Amino acid sequence: MAQQDQLPTAVGTNHITLNAVEGAMNAIDATAKHIQAVADEMFEMSKHSMDHATQALDKLRSTRVMDELMTIQSDYVKQGFAYYTQHSRRFGELFMGFPGEITKSYQDAWLQAVNAAVQASHVASQTAADNVRSYSEAARRSSSAFENRNNVCNNV
Repeated sequence: MAQQDQLPTAVGTNHITLNAVEGAMNAIDATAKHIQAVADEMFEMSKHSMDHATQALDKLRSTRVMDELMTIQSDYVKQGFAYYTQHSRRFGELFMGFPGEITKSYQDAWLQAVNAAVQASHVASQTAADNVRSYSEAARRSSSAFENRNNVCNNV
């Protein structure tokens, strides 16, 4: 009987542990996805920067006029700054969303754990109430049997 009484609590604890592990795995997954997005963005930025620099150097090599050199160089700087600004904004968006995604994973795991704990508590209290009822009924039957025995003994 004692093992049956402990079963709902063990199952509830097991469920809570599984939820905690699942929440941690979700947070790790969210972290990995954000790190991958940042790495992809950095790769694209580096690739574009290298291509842009190569094109500017090719243009600079082919020109012989000082005004064209200055124009090519100033265009290179303007485009580079515009591209840098665009990617800085993208990095800002990635880094702003990062804590929210991790927090959401832990919040979901916490809510699942709390719900599992509430369910385990409900099952345990129901089991305890059922046990009290059955023990009370057994005590009543025992008392009734004892009284019947006493009545029989007194009548003899």
